[in-house]
Amino acid sequence: MKSPYHALLLVLLPSLLSCSSEKKHCVKHLIPDEFLNRWECIVYGVEGANPLDKDQHIMTADIPHDGILLTSTELPADGCDDAFFFELADGGLSEVPDEFLHDDLSHTGSISSGAYGIDCDFHATWIGKEREKASLEKLKERVVKKIIKHYSHKNSSTRSSARHSQ
Repeated sequence: MKSPYHALLLVLLPSLLSCSSEKKHCVKHLIPDEFLNRWECIVYGVEGANPLDKDQHIMTADIPHDGILLTSTELPADGCDDAFFFELADGGLSEVPDEFLHDDLSHTGSISSGAYGIDCDFHATWIGKEREKASLEKLKERVVKKIIKHYSHKNSSTRSSARHSQ
């Protein structure tokens, strides 16, 4: 004789399985060694930029020395803790100490400029102890300049290849 729990389990099992398989993609930030007292920033949804590498449910962001990574990958959904690592000269990784990460100096937002056709999301985290140096407005200016440079380079490459194909 089957118990009443057996019937309940058969009814709930499909929904339980679907919930457990919906894992959110987290980002593993690989930051240059000795990258301190600076903003680390990932700009998402940049047309023509490389996507983040993805292994199962972990996306890897290899942050360049200027601290700003442009990617075509869309901003991940909330509800996931990112991991921050310094990339050591020998190729190893060292977890960024908690005292260098500040929840109040972590910011997710949008950057848009109709004049340049920019409409991107970004996530920035201050890495370091010298909190007084953290200027989000200066970071946004640097991000816009890098995006404009990216699009300018992309457009000049497109025009150049169009000329060669004629």
